[in-house]
Amino acid sequence: MNRPRRRSLSATLAATVAATLLTLAGAGVAQAAVAEAPAAAPTGWVRLGHLSPKTPPVDIYLAPFGQPEKVAFRKAAYGNVTPYSSLPPGAYTVSMRPADAPATSTPALSANVEVKAGVSYTALVFENGQDGTIKPTVLTDDLVAPSAGNGKVRVVQAVTGKAPMEVAAVGGPTLATGLNYGDTSQYITIPEGRWTMAIKDGATSTDATLDVRSGSVNTVVVVTAPGSGLKLSPLRDSAGSTQAPTGGIDTGAGGSIPQPAVALLPALLVGALAGSVTVLVLRRRAQA
Repeated sequence: MNRPRRRSLSATLAATVAATLLTLAGAGVAQAAVAEAPAAAPTGWVRLGHLSPKTPPVDIYLAPFGQPEKVAFRKAAYGNVTPYSSLPPGAYTVSMRPADAPATSTPALSANVEVKAGVSYTALVFENGQDGTIKPTVLTDDLVAPSAGNGKVRVVQAVTGKAPMEVAAVGGPTLATGLNYGDTSQYITIPEGRWTMAIKDGATSTDATLDVRSGSVNTVVVVTAPGSGLKLSPLRDSAGSTQAPTGGIDTGAGGSIPQPAVALLPALLVGALAGSVTVLVLRRRAQA
């Protein structure tokens, strides 16, 4: 066989393998897209909150049960609540360590959360454990939208040393009564609009503004404001569609939730098939 013919075969072989490479890589991308689509696999949602006024900023870790922990949120201070993280169903470990403490250090708090498909959770840390230690509370969130023209709101009381609280919309419904630190009210339906909320603890009353959108489901947290006052910190549980909440935990500078292995398929195919092209071409040259 003459040299031009051998060159032609090598070129044809390289082109054929390259075409196969593109086809398989494209299939891998499509498969990754399907794997990452919300409808392709069951999913649950978790967000994490630091509501212990006496506890300094912490690093929050999240990992599947029994697997190495990764930082999910760095330097979370009192009043911080993360966005939702979309997770496959299963058991997860949530840990808190003092901000910038080594990941190998003993956590100040460690708890397990069981995530179920289609269910949304809010895991909040209060200092209402034994002798004032921090303790987690896991809430199940409501993803069912109210009727058009209304929103749903529940209240979390995150201020220590206060008389039982009442939160009421001025000229509208009362959202919560008798809330002590660490308590959470039931969801209450309220007409959409911008409301003035009266936060009462004993003889003291503080006004705050709350925007309620039609079809939305909301959690509002009563926290300490600068100057020892009170304020409402609103969280959106659902925007009113039939879809569950989306969004990932703010990973800051510390890693993220592992991505599905199928997302690496195109890169692995590129490496393997490119190596095959090189070996075949070198063999042809050796036979020349």
